[in-house]
Amino acid sequence: MSKKDKIEDKIKDLNATRAMYHRDLEEFEKKYKDKKITKEEFEKHKESYDKKREKIREKIHKLEGKL
Repeated sequence: MSKKDKIEDKIKDLNATRAMYHRDLEEFEKKYKDKKITKEEFEKHKESYDKKREKIREKIHKLEGKL
């Protein structure tokens, strides 16, 4: 497996992880809309999601720079 293939695989894995976090956020949005969690709880989860998303975006950007 070439170096390029390894980098592309890492990017795919990071995108999959990002999609998983996004699905989790959608679940929290649904719970919030159904009034199963408070706005504060939703905001806490959204903030956590935003931080994770930003870290992943930075990692992907660095890897794309190596391609």
